[in-house]
Amino acid sequence: MYLVSENINDGYVEHHLLTLPDWISVVPTTEEYVQNKFIIGSTSSLFGKEKVQQYLAELELLSQTVVNFEVFVDFFKIINFAIANPLNNEIFNLKVKSLYSIFKAVPLLFFNTDTCRELAVLTPFFPSAHDVERVLINHRQKITRNIKILQNMIQQN
Repeated sequence: MYLVSENINDGYVEHHLLTLPDWISVVPTTEEYVQNKFIIGSTSSLFGKEKVQQYLAELELLSQTVVNFEVFVDFFKIINFAIANPLNNEIFNLKVKSLYSIFKAVPLLFFNTDTCRELAVLTPFFPSAHDVERVLINHRQKITRNIKILQNMIQQN
């Protein structure tokens, strides 16, 4: 799917980071959908019905797949590397284990390059569970909206 290999700072993170597809930003917002049917028509012409069904299936699969510990650790290693005050290994492992116990049921879809970047620039310190939850809620709303819009596009065709 969209799992890609990453090699940051001499193998600091070896792999596991989800990159969302470019077409997600092309899907219009609900407001655009309501205000201007032309946008939906032009978007529908960009994607054939088969492509829209494929995109919807991929999003639904990723939204039903929970994150595993290895991906979770790699995700936060990148954040730890990017922040101004990185944690040492011992404290990092303690924080990641406690965060994983809180967020282990969250879909893999939300642990992507966009959320990683957003969390890394949020604060110069390692993100708290509150920070993570706030960022994930915003991305959950975006993905949920995109799934609904894709479903509407399929129903219209």
